[in-house]
Amino acid sequence: MKRSFFIIFALLFPLLLLAQDQDSTISNIGDYRSEKLKKLKPKKKVKIAKKLEKKGSYLNALVYLEEAYEAKPDNHKALAKLAQLNYLTRDYKKAEKWYNTLLQEHEGDYPESRYYYAQCLKRNKKYDKAIEAFEEFKGQYTGEQSELKDYSDVEIEGCKLAKQLMAAPVR
Repeated sequence: MKRSFFIIFALLFPLLLLAQDQDSTISNIGDYRSEKLKKLKPKKKVKIAKKLEKKGSYLNALVYLEEAYEAKPDNHKALAKLAQLNYLTRDYKKAEKWYNTLLQEHEGDYPESRYYYAQCLKRNKKYDKAIEAFEEFKGQYTGEQSELKDYSDVEIEGCKLAKQLMAAPVR
């Protein structure tokens, strides 16, 4: 019995070692503070962030994207990805900030960004601004996702209802 356990263990142990992440640059969240990573070029940081995003590690990807954007603020792709990942991680305050920056600097390149900006405003309880943003989105959006205009109508109604409920809370 002991012998068979030892044999099985000896055969499976190397598999456990192989299962470890081979990419040492992104293996640990604490590594992003290291001097080695601070010295990386913004392009490399964006590449690492893309790998992390594909793995579903959005929070870690955000760390690299923020550093890449700080080093190179004209990188509108990193800015758009910052806004999107903050939205997906439900950090709507930061997402609002990044979408606002994106709209001011590169609105034409990302037409759906106004919709998500309005979503952030709504989730941050800025209902009047959210209604304005949804209306503005509906008026100028000509992109492929036409259902977003329909969703905007529903979101506007939701903002109006939220304002009513905030004015006269139900007990």
